[in-house]
Amino acid sequence: MARTTILLASLLTLPLLAAPLRAQLPLLHGKDGAAPGDRLGSAVSDAGDVNGDGFADFIIGSPGEDAPGLDSGAAHVYSGKDGALIFTIAGEAAGDQLGYSVASAGDVDRDGRADVIVGAPFSDHRRTDGGLALVYSGAGGSVIHGFDGDSSGSLFGWAVGGAGDVDADGHDDLIVGAPFDTIRITFSGSARVFSGRDGRVIHTFEGTQVEDFFGVSVDGAGDVDGDAFDDVIVGCNQLARGGAGYVRVFSGQNGSILLSASGDSGGDLFGSSVSGAGDGDGDRVPDFMVGAPGVGFRPGFARLFSGRGNPLFTFAGAASGDSFGVSVGGAGDVNGDGFPDVIAGATGSDVAGPNFGGASVFCGLTGALLLEFHGAGASDHFGGSVSGAGDSNGDGFLDVIVGAYSDQPHGADSGSARVLAVCGTRIYGEGLGGQQTLTLEWLPGSLPFANPGTLTIAGGTPLSPGLLAVSLASDDRTIAGAPILIDLGFFFYVPVQFDAAGITSILVDLRQPPFAGTTLFSQAFLLSARILHSSNGLEILLCQ
Repeated sequence: MARTTILLASLLTLPLLAAPLRAQLPLLHGKDGAAPGDRLGSAVSDAGDVNGDGFADFIIGSPGEDAPGLDSGAAHVYSGKDGALIFTIAGEAAGDQLGYSVASAGDVDRDGRADVIVGAPFSDHRRTDGGLALVYSGAGGSVIHGFDGDSSGSLFGWAVGGAGDVDADGHDDLIVGAPFDTIRITFSGSARVFSGRDGRVIHTFEGTQVEDFFGVSVDGAGDVDGDAFDDVIVGCNQLARGGAGYVRVFSGQNGSILLSASGDSGGDLFGSSVSGAGDGDGDRVPDFMVGAPGVGFRPGFARLFSGRGNPLFTFAGAASGDSFGVSVGGAGDVNGDGFPDVIAGATGSDVAGPNFGGASVFCGLTGALLLEFHGAGASDHFGGSVSGAGDSNGDGFLDVIVGAYSDQPHGADSGSARVLAVCGTRIYGEGLGGQQTLTLEWLPGSLPFANPGTLTIAGGTPLSPGLLAVSLASDDRTIAGAPILIDLGFFFYVPVQFDAAGITSILVDLRQPPFAGTTLFSQAFLLSARILHSSNGLEILLCQ
């Protein structure tokens, strides 16, 4: 196979160097609330492969939807492959606000399909505002388990999460937070771990002081202590008392406290969000992420902890009132370096405009910023919910999902959610058809963008020359009968040589700083029998 090596920086012309290189919003799927007040995007999560098609799917909470009653709420599960709706879960009655929290539940019923868990904290199913959490089968959307709050006003289901296999029985288990629960102390809060196999309570954890609001955030932590039982993490932000807040990691095996961490000072609201983060530092112990958005006009921060208990990195908001850390999530290995990364939301960020909001993805190994995303409108509160989204487009790189519950696509607070690529490629458009059809692709499994990677052009004329063109923008026009999918007003190119099979492999080094965080658009061309032939377009999003 013919091979060409390209160092892109060496090809830049002076006009191109003068151009601003800005990351575009790498949208894979976009979902909008249908009516004012839906607040779609209040909660988002990967859902695992719900429909069994090999692509990661996603779930979005919409607690303000009004069918069957006002604010009964809903949650929608979508295909990661094409964005199609797989099924919708509706609240039972007015005021339930189902979809206030959503999460992947793992494979609870062991049928080979991923399941989901959804919270309805204001449900009166058993007790007034006692709350409800429901586990739904990915295979059809039927209810596997229903869990109720144990006291009126507990708001059970405020936070939900997959807990992994806590009791090591082969079934994935669940964790549900009830931050206003009063078991022994007023509003100390609680969190319960339930068996995925039979729905029984495995553990109950409680806050220790009045108005701790323990259980405001929950998640699975992985097997932190290496005993073959998965563990869990619970947050307590002490909002009413303006406390520093704290989190605890509990043993899945016996419920003992494995680790504790607290905020730095009063008003941090540390523990407002928590997430398992995978093993980002490579010590074979899963890490966890904690958000501290702060009260008033603090910038907020998020802290990544080693599963051994020591802080690894602290990520801070850029300005007063950012509320950075209001949401956090594990993102998986989005940059292909072999270590999982993390994401944090900042609903008050003004970088793009007043309270547009933002979300930032960081490298779990080095703490480096990989990419930032921003809301599109004033007071969107983009970043109010964040999560990894799995590999929704099948390019071999993991994606993220971000919610904006105050977005206004269909009226005030209709809300929205976006599945976004942090790094990766997307094929778009079609080239000239017929007998001579060029294809351009970056195959999944190629070296990550942190290293030189490989582009492949196939369908060329054997032993003939061709051309690879790269631009900073896409286009859609026809020249000499060939579809042109890149901006020819501003591009650079490199000649290539096809081998005897009409294929050429191009080693591309994308590590130069000018390209970090940039979206590039590429297309291949060849001239055969005086006919210009063009390939599909290939969009390449580079991590910072």
